[in-house]
Amino acid sequence: MDWKLKLKALLHDPPYKILAFGGPRQITQKINLQKAPHIGYNTKPKGDPNRHELHEIWAEELLNYILDGECVKSDEVENADSLASAQSRIVVKPQLQDKQKEKEFEDKSKVDYIECKFMDIFSENKEDIQTPDPEKVQKLFEQLGKLNFSKQDERAKFIFLFLWRFYPEIFPEINKHPADSRAPNHSIYDHLVQTSAIVSALPKPAFLLFTIGPVQSFISKARKTSDLWAGSYMLSYLIWHSMKPLVEELGPDVIIFPNLLRQPLVDRWLYLEISKNSSFENLDEPKFKEWFEKWKIKEKENKTDD
Repeated sequence: MDWKLKLKALLHDPPYKILAFGGPRQITQKINLQKAPHIGYNTKPKGDPNRHELHEIWAEELLNYILDGECVKSDEVENADSLASAQSRIVVKPQLQDKQKEKEFEDKSKVDYIECKFMDIFSENKEDIQTPDPEKVQKLFEQLGKLNFSKQDERAKFIFLFLWRFYPEIFPEINKHPADSRAPNHSIYDHLVQTSAIVSALPKPAFLLFTIGPVQSFISKARKTSDLWAGSYMLSYLIWHSMKPLVEELGPDVIIFPNLLRQPLVDRWLYLEISKNSSFENLDEPKFKEWFEKWKIKEKENKTDD
């Protein structure tokens, strides 16, 4: 698997993307641009192949804390981004030859940061969007960039796994920060994970459906509560190990159902993977340190029991 490509897909938008559309200046000025190779390219004329939108430059800044000198854009990521967008929202842009009419359409359909509300697709409730602090986000990426790895692909893989697991835990605001202000019914985190999953499947995406069963009749044979628990755990364990080769090869984001985020068996696998690199123990991030220490204690207890 090309883990650099997956990391680019996960970082192709910044977690505070909507700030680029009329966000308050007191917040946007916190975004420090030093590392992105295409700083200032948002001023190039539309249609210029070298043009980068402002939010793409912000994303590129974060990427370059991890992978120095990398452009955030690529044909594969743009293709995956389009497919992920189509899965979650319907924003139809007419194919207009007249550039003036195209600009008029974009101006009319644009929804600025102040106007944008996040909508829960189940309850249809609307609420103010939430935005992670750009300074705190950049501080985390600065720390991640200082971790030591023997190879760049190894760096990309471990940082990808870390962000997949801890992005929404360290910055819970991204769960209420929309990926698109015109269709604010899904979060920026959901969109980023969808994009990274799709880019893993290109150019010939496939969908694999695998089941273990029958579940009901298997569990119903239990005579005691402990039997019920053991039967349920056994099925979960078997299903996880059937997924594990795919997860190790392509990443946990490629599993559509069940969602593997925060699943204990997956967390244990992730702990064992991350603990292979001792520099993660020095990462000064409270949520991660608490999680890491918890699993460290559990693994010691497991070895003692053995």
